[in-house]
Amino acid sequence: MRLEMKKERINFFKELLRISKPSAKIILTEHLRDLPNFLAYNIGFFHFLPRHYWNKTFRESGLKICKQIKITSFVTTFILEKHGTSS
Repeated sequence: MRLEMKKERINFFKELLRISKPSAKIILTEHLRDLPNFLAYNIGFFHFLPRHYWNKTFRESGLKICKQIKITSFVTTFILEKHGTSS
């Protein structure tokens, strides 16, 4: 993955964190680069990011996943909060 895109994504989430209230939740709904999406989209699944990229983005942005919901076999929702915040 291009380094500039990774930095832009991390900076975007850092900015979301900066402008949010301390108790705010950030919700991201996304397709993942995984087997169900490969079966549905074939090589088009390369358009999606793998789970470990998202996990690293959240961690480097100062966020943590407080809840994860599989909407369908193809779509995942991440509910994020500031790292160090407990519900």
